[in-house]
Amino acid sequence: MAIMFHRTRHIPLPLLIRMFFESNFLLLFGWIFFTFGSIIFCVFASISDFSDFVLSKDSPRTQAIIYKKEYANARENRVSIYAYHYKFQVEGQEYTGISYGYSSDYQVGNTATVIYKKGKPTYSRIENLRHKQFQPYFLLFIVIFPLIGGIILAIAIPKVFSKIRILREGTMGEATFSGMKPTNTTVNKQRVMKMSFHLQSGGKTYTIHHNTHQTHKFFTDKPLKVLFLPHQPEKALLINSLPGSPEISEQGTILTQYALFPAILYLLFPATCLFAYWLAFF
Repeated sequence: MAIMFHRTRHIPLPLLIRMFFESNFLLLFGWIFFTFGSIIFCVFASISDFSDFVLSKDSPRTQAIIYKKEYANARENRVSIYAYHYKFQVEGQEYTGISYGYSSDYQVGNTATVIYKKGKPTYSRIENLRHKQFQPYFLLFIVIFPLIGGIILAIAIPKVFSKIRILREGTMGEATFSGMKPTNTTVNKQRVMKMSFHLQSGGKTYTIHHNTHQTHKFFTDKPLKVLFLPHQPEKALLINSLPGSPEISEQGTILTQYALFPAILYLLFPATCLFAYWLAFF
């Protein structure tokens, strides 16, 4: 097949954004799973005790007075957790803090040994109690949710960069449908099909594949427009697989107009993740 054009084309920003969320049927699922999993993880991380990583055996200690005891609205292994409010002095200055334990640990008016961060007495806890409500090992059961989403994104996002390169540098051509077979994946109760297409370039025939549950967009007797790298024709991209199925002129210009809104709303996913982790750990 004759090459119609070969030039680096401009990719509209809204299309670029959408490619990172719509290029693969698993991408949006990965972002949703990672974002909501991260929120849940960060909520529990913010109330988990990491003081053993901050305080050491050499950290300074002093005596404190318990002046308030209250139920912390939390339970661990069906046992109620209580918050112990205490006050202590370091170099003549009074500080307060809260540690968490069980109802039998202390009573109001008791004296307790407090361990605090050297040079920062505002970070402290009662020795043998916790700085936050829960033990950090609890996070091992929760991290699985953002981990699954993260694995999906780690697999899918590099493929997006490959598609961007083809969209930016690819030559226009045509591919004909050659067959399809079912995969083990379903989306909205629809079977994902592995569709095959034949592409001719330089007198040779190349087979390209595309997985989709929207087979109606690709199942046709007519040739489909495709972009491929001239020196690597096996690296090809069906134009119909791009968000919005853009129209591309013979001169290589993307003619379809993409609106920044609502495409920009997709950025709320990574922004929410960053904000959640910042609140939890910084």
